[in-house]
Amino acid sequence: MEPPDESAAAAATVDDSSPDGVGEPKKKKGPPLVAILFIVGLIGGGAGGFFMYERLVAAATGTDLSAGEPPVEDVSYGVFHEIGGIIVNPAESGGKRYLMISLGLEVANEGAVTQVTEKEVVIRDQVLALLGSHSADELADIGIREELKTELVAAINRVLGKDSVNRLYFTQYVLQ
Repeated sequence: MEPPDESAAAAATVDDSSPDGVGEPKKKKGPPLVAILFIVGLIGGGAGGFFMYERLVAAATGTDLSAGEPPVEDVSYGVFHEIGGIIVNPAESGGKRYLMISLGLEVANEGAVTQVTEKEVVIRDQVLALLGSHSADELADIGIREELKTELVAAINRVLGKDSVNRLYFTQYVLQ
C-alpha cells in the first residue's frame, strides 16, 4: 500500500458551511482591511507633511523650489581678529552683576588687523563704556544683541576709521 498523498488530502479539505456539503478549499485570510488603510494613511500623511515642510522652508527662505536645488549663498569673509576677556559691570547693578564677553572682529585685510592690534586699548575702552551704559536686564535680552553689535561696530569704526570693521561676532557672552 502506498502512503497517502498529503497535497491531495489538503485539497480535499472542504468548507462544511457550504449548502451541499461539498465546498472549495479553505483560503488563508490576509491582513485586515483596517491595517492596510492605516499603513496607507501613514505613508500619505508623511508624504504630505514632507511636502508642506518643503513649502514652508521655501517660503521662509525665499527660495524657488521649481528651480531645482536652492541657490548657495555666496558669503565672503574678511580677516578675523579676536578681542577676549572683556568684563563689564552693567549699569545699575551695583557691582553685583557682570558681563564677560569676547568679540570676533571681521576686517577687510591684514592691514586693518594691525590697526586693531595697535589701538586695542582704545577699542576695549569704547566697548566697556558702551556695554556698561546698558542695564543687566537689557544685556540679558537676546533680542538686543543685534543692536549691540551694530552699536559696537559703529564705536570701533570711530576709533579705527570709516568701515574698518565689516562684522562683529560675540564669541563669548556670559552674564552673571
